[in-house]
Formats: sequence, structure tokens, C-alpha cells
Amino acid sequence: MKGLAADALALLAQCVAFLVGLVLSLALGMVLAAHLDGPGGLLIATVVSGAGLLGAAVASQALRDYLTRKEARD
Repeated sequence: MKGLAADALALLAQCVAFLVGLVLSLALGMVLAAHLDGPGGLLIATVVSGAGLLGAAVASQALRDYLTRKEARD
């Protein structure tokens, strides 16, 4: 695959990876918020969930870059 098809595949893989990370991050944040009491617990849940979301964004972009470079070599 070259050109537009390779870019579309890389974009689709990036979207799927980000959505999986988003769902996992939100689920973890909700579980933590439900089990931790008080405003400190909500702050911890928010920070952990935000860090998970940032990690998902970084991982999905790294995946897209990897796929784009791999297609450029072939």
C-alpha cells in the first residue's frame, strides 16, 4: 500500500488506539472516583485519568508515525 491508502490505514489505526485508551482511561477514572472519598480522591482520579488520556494520545501518535515510516521504507 502506498500513498493515500497507507495514510488512511495509519489514521484509522491511530483513531482505534486512541479510542481504546480513552475508554480505559475513563473507566479507570470512574472506578477510582467511586472508591476514593472526598475531594482528594476526586483529584487523584482526575490526575490518573488525565495521565492515561495523555498516554493514549502519545501511543496512538507513535503508532501512526511507525506505520507511516514503515510504508515509506517499503
